[in-house]
Amino acid sequence: MARQVIYDRGGALSTINALLKDDTLTEKIQDLVNRKTYMLSQIRQEEPTHGRQFIFPLETNASQGVGARGENVVLPDPGFAEFDQALGNVKYLYSLMYITGPAISATQGNKAAYADALKTALRTTREGLELDLARQVWGDGSGVLGVVQTTSAGSATIAVTRPYGLTYIDAALSTSDKTKTFRRKMNVFIATDNVYAQVTQVNSNGTITLNAAVSVTQGSLIYRGDAVGRTSVNNEITGLSGILQATGTYLGLSRTGRPEWQANLVQVGTGAGGAVSLSGMRVAMDQADINGTAEPTLIVTSHAVRRSYEALLTSQVRFTNPMKLEGGFSAIEYDGKPLMVDKDAPPQRIFYLHMPSITWMMMEDIQFMQRDGTVLKAVDDTDAYKAVLFTYRELVTRQPANQTVQFDATS
Repeated sequence: MARQVIYDRGGALSTINALLKDDTLTEKIQDLVNRKTYMLSQIRQEEPTHGRQFIFPLETNASQGVGARGENVVLPDPGFAEFDQALGNVKYLYSLMYITGPAISATQGNKAAYADALKTALRTTREGLELDLARQVWGDGSGVLGVVQTTSAGSATIAVTRPYGLTYIDAALSTSDKTKTFRRKMNVFIATDNVYAQVTQVNSNGTITLNAAVSVTQGSLIYRGDAVGRTSVNNEITGLSGILQATGTYLGLSRTGRPEWQANLVQVGTGAGGAVSLSGMRVAMDQADINGTAEPTLIVTSHAVRRSYEALLTSQVRFTNPMKLEGGFSAIEYDGKPLMVDKDAPPQRIFYLHMPSITWMMMEDIQFMQRDGTVLKAVDDTDAYKAVLFTYRELVTRQPANQTVQFDATS
């Protein structure tokens, strides 16, 4: 937005309020966050909800009132399609913008500095939501960032492992894999040990450093969290790791006896991990086509698995030109489908996704909170102001059988 538009709106606080309410700015933020990665940009289905809970009918069986008969024989008994109701709840995501009074006053006489300060505050607020949404879509909804790897007493540096709390071939996890869900300045809650702390450093050796010495227990789950009652435990979006399962329940319905409600899980090797192979990828791709109603349209994996796939092509003297995709993204190709890296994707896995089957259930798209008519709110007993960027949504698929996860890919 042009600086002149910013300044033509009045005083500092009213100017910021007016800017944050601007529809054009809101739409730009929505577009940047919802298209942070190519996978996110391909979630093009969006269904509105009019409350915290959403319900939609699920066809579990087509009419079976069919059959072959001889001449002049009674027709088959009538049959009816079978439906169940799938239901779930939207999740609530927030990112806070914070500006001090002196920061506003210091830049008022300089239009360029004023606009730059506001632009920086907006960018960091939006980036915070971008990064967390991009991570959450790969989790299972529990909010787990990782797991304490080693019991430690009275140390500020703790070893972590198992991103998203998922299972892996532990010996094949790199140190960067172990810490990939953590960021500096992130507030964390270590559940078993009831510890709240802030990450001050993410280290290259598979450890994180906290702002205080703590005692932690091996296997303790780590979440985002600021204080008692203010954590992400079971409050995050149900991401692909929670959606794409073959057992348990999904959206209130048991997967047992409903093959169309089960994702396809394909293991590499027999429990000790194994190498990516073209034949194994073919099996994973075919499973969705066999068990579902459509084959995957996008393949997403980690950097390490992509390197293994590229090495496989090189060893077999097979080369492919990079695919140029909308939004400036590029990918390599497998069977005519784009194969992409997502830095937040869980390691040792390849996701074969049918993107038209994946939908946002949307109660509120990304916007600034303004329930009393103002966006910028004074912070109690502090010479500062804050604004809240938020969205209420949940990720769902109506056809889990169209999706495949290949796991334990270690080389």
